[in-house]
Amino acid sequence: MPTVSVPLFAEAARIAYRLDANQCRSAEPSEITVAPTREFNSGRNHMELPTPLKAAIESGNAVLLLGAGASLACQDSHGKRPPSTAELAKLLCSKFLSPDYERHPLTQVADYAISESSLFDVQDYIREILLPFKPSPSHLLIPTFRWRAIVTTNYDHLIEDAYAAHSSPVQRLVPLFQNTDRWDDVLRDLDSVPLLKLHGCISKTRDDRCPLILSTEQYITYNVGRSRLFRLFQELAAERNFVYIGFSNTDPDIRSLVHQLDAENVGRPRSFLVLPSVDRIAERYWSPRQITAITGSLDDAIGTFDSAIGKTFRGLRSTTPTGSNAISERFVSATAVLSETAYKALSLDMEYVKAATPEAWDALKFYSGVSHKWAPVVQSLDVRRRLHDTLLSDYFLIDDPAEFRFLVIRA
Repeated sequence: MPTVSVPLFAEAARIAYRLDANQCRSAEPSEITVAPTREFNSGRNHMELPTPLKAAIESGNAVLLLGAGASLACQDSHGKRPPSTAELAKLLCSKFLSPDYERHPLTQVADYAISESSLFDVQDYIREILLPFKPSPSHLLIPTFRWRAIVTTNYDHLIEDAYAAHSSPVQRLVPLFQNTDRWDDVLRDLDSVPLLKLHGCISKTRDDRCPLILSTEQYITYNVGRSRLFRLFQELAAERNFVYIGFSNTDPDIRSLVHQLDAENVGRPRSFLVLPSVDRIAERYWSPRQITAITGSLDDAIGTFDSAIGKTFRGLRSTTPTGSNAISERFVSATAVLSETAYKALSLDMEYVKAATPEAWDALKFYSGVSHKWAPVVQSLDVRRRLHDTLLSDYFLIDDPAEFRFLVIRA
């Protein structure tokens, strides 16, 4: 797998628990209430669903990435929603500091709160705040799909609770928190889905080796104890279609990711960013960066996936042979097998293409040599060369078979 440099989240080392400030209202700690959540109905939650995104989800190759905005519809037993960044800072001030610090950034408030009490006390309090919130109806549909991986920067336990609440999830959820976790077998098992908790989890509030990424110091040292986890995230981002939900245009996490991957010229596939609103300026900004911006929310996205992708087959694991054996699905006889020579040729010299995903590809990059997929061929970016006709005319379309010569062309 291609990799990119580790400092992917250096720019993001100033954001912890984030909800889009434009979507969340300010409130005093005692006034944090919400309007009732609308009833979830996948039949009426319509969002644009690009063909490549649908294909990636249907095949189980999409990576779902959830930011704090994806938790907006969740509620506790009293109808309250999770706190925004500003609201969480006020709660920490009320518990550990004084109202004088309520307007300070959350990272600075966390610094002072930890200094005045302890790391474990602050993390336990955050756990106390977030634990009562339950998965939304949209969260409860996530286990009905097959994912390559799920990634989140949230501390909460909503994804874990959604899988635990489902009687028959399509895959077994395996949370990953730090370098000591083992995930090679998880990635190989199509019936398991890794959950990358990049910023920590409220289930690990007593582990000082891998704390919640909340304070300034923790952001500076975010990579300590998590370097392998971030590398796995980078490799997935370089090779898989990502669906970003719960992030805004100003999130440095996404901007840093796009910049780093583009700088490495890894030819990453197109990803999809679901935003509350998308205008033409946003579309023009994200499109050259191989990201399609789509207007919607978590409810809209999951509702659209649910209605567009059939429930009967979307959770089934494909039994079609993969790799060099994939061509065997074309064999007339079920007992036919590839010879050793044919298998080696398919493994080393050729590539069997069943279907190419029709996705947009930058023509300039293609003609510059950046191409790891068949999408440019589907777009007809490949050009017929006169040498092709010359070779056919001079060496193959000849009248005398005795003049035929075996040719090896290296190009």
